[in-house]
Amino acid sequence: MRLNQLQLQKNVKIFVTSGKRPEAQAVISPTGYHEEKLNEGEALLDRWLTLKAEADKLREEQKVATSAEKKARNTAASEVSSFKEAVRVLWGQDDTMLARFAMAPYQYGNRYGKSTAPEESSANGSNAEAPAETTPETNGSKARNDQPTTTAERIAYWHMVYAEYPKLNADHQAQLAGVGWNAQRVDAASQLVDVYAKRDDVQARKIKQRQQARTATVEAEKALRTWYSQARRLTRSAIRRALPPEKRQAMEELLGL
Repeated sequence: MRLNQLQLQKNVKIFVTSGKRPEAQAVISPTGYHEEKLNEGEALLDRWLTLKAEADKLREEQKVATSAEKKARNTAASEVSSFKEAVRVLWGQDDTMLARFAMAPYQYGNRYGKSTAPEESSANGSNAEAPAETTPETNGSKARNDQPTTTAERIAYWHMVYAEYPKLNADHQAQLAGVGWNAQRVDAASQLVDVYAKRDDVQARKIKQRQQARTATVEAEKALRTWYSQARRLTRSAIRRALPPEKRQAMEELLGL
């Protein structure tokens, strides 16, 4: 039966410690498990435990980094969304202005098809076909899927959106200020994107470090299990050869077998 990690740690420690006792050495030394060989097993155990502790530490650090990245991303995304909403409120019918911010015009649709703008009233004053019911966020319209998908694309896009602000003329900047987006807020929002980028970088490093530590820990555990499995088989054979039946159980218990 495969030992769990706690059992493995306990059994190896008992074996290498008790195996150095004179009565144990008299039995297992002829099979090669002299003190130097036992020290080799102890070193494998120490290496595994050290790597395991480091992997556990990095797992907790990754959790903290992931939480910080998520918070920074959500904060930055909220401000970008608010800024883009302000742009769309002010210039939603100006495709040129929307294009400056890489924002696609809404596509309006009804049950019979789509058009680029809502239907106007007919010449005799009656209402045209009403748009089909849609989600409230778009007020009856549907935005094209032009959003970035990767983190790098997202960060670059958000920076580009804010970088357009100083290129606007004074009148356009004044209009944005009138809906809460002055130069100071734009600058602060752009800095939130920088914070997000840094937090994402930290998270990526922690993920890589944890993966490397976990791989090293698994390999160290495998090496320890191989060493102990071989030691246990050879030691049991040595006990059967060297000791009479009535003394075998006591020696196996001494060595933790």
